[in-house]
Amino acid sequence: MSWLFYKRGTILPYLADVPLSGINKHRVHPLGIQHPRTFYINEGEKLYWAWEENDLKKMWKRLLALLSSPRATKAYFKRLDHDIAAALHSSAQARRRNLRKLSDQDLIALFERLEKEVTPAHFTMNSEIDIIDLYLEKYLRSKIRAALGRLSAEEGEEAYLSLTKPVCRTYVNKQEVAILQAAYRHDFSDLTVQKIYSDFWWTNLGWENMEPHPLDYFRRLVKKQAGKRNLTQALRQAQHFVAANRRIRQEYLRKYGLGDDIKYWLWVCDQYIFYHDRRKEVQVKTTYAFYLLLLEVARRFGYRPDDLVWLWHKEVKGILRGEGIDKQEIARRQKGIAALVYFKKFSVWSGKKAIALRHQHVRPEKK
Repeated sequence: MSWLFYKRGTILPYLADVPLSGINKHRVHPLGIQHPRTFYINEGEKLYWAWEENDLKKMWKRLLALLSSPRATKAYFKRLDHDIAAALHSSAQARRRNLRKLSDQDLIALFERLEKEVTPAHFTMNSEIDIIDLYLEKYLRSKIRAALGRLSAEEGEEAYLSLTKPVCRTYVNKQEVAILQAAYRHDFSDLTVQKIYSDFWWTNLGWENMEPHPLDYFRRLVKKQAGKRNLTQALRQAQHFVAANRRIRQEYLRKYGLGDDIKYWLWVCDQYIFYHDRRKEVQVKTTYAFYLLLLEVARRFGYRPDDLVWLWHKEVKGILRGEGIDKQEIARRQKGIAALVYFKKFSVWSGKKAIALRHQHVRPEKK
């Protein structure tokens, strides 16, 4: 097997469980093909996450065939929207629950309902967005360069970058606009700050951080922005950058007479910029919902959360069923843990065995 590895900061087993479990539980991807085999290796403060490269290429071919049909693409995106909505709804419900009032069995049931309702979105989006990052840009670049005709490499690249500037608002932009608007009005009221908090409490979350923004963070941010001299200009830029990008795109489309085919693939690109943003939201909100369950299990049974994050979901549910934890195994996992995952296959190694696998499969980095 040929593995395509991504290296980044640590993702502990408990937090990595949802995307890995989705691969393990679901056989066929919505594209009608088996999900790429997945390798997870966490060693110290480094994570190596890999897709099997040939599996990725097969999925890209299937995805490209689907995206070539506008009707099939719209139906596919509709299904993806449904999975995203279900995941976000389920995680929001869990976040609002008073977990202390639930029995151990009720907490297990909540675990399992969350897993059922959030894994489809993870299963579909995690590998697919990476495939888009890897292959769609190259595909779109080649189509645009061919359509542009005889331009210099520099002119062609400038045109490509101008045509593909984002024309949808990201959550970062939405948060920025909300804060700048409140600052512009000098509105520090509880109602306004609470609204901003309700919309963006999650934007600080990530695989390495499960501490959301507190309410007062947004109040301080609004007050800080209100004191800036260039506030009006900053607000105008934040509000209108999407419109500006649209104008630039239209100018290039007219200038080079680019037709419906290029317009369609630019639309596809736009959709995936949007879904890239939605993947982030799904990842952090659902992971945080599971983290709240972990904190409750730790409180209820007197364990340290920093120990429980080295367990898989089934092991944390095992605590609720009266099982203990293996502290020696946790110590081994803190040195290294690896998992090879695909449909109905979830193989795990820890300690020296996991580190040996990393040495065996991860190619040395080039300086």
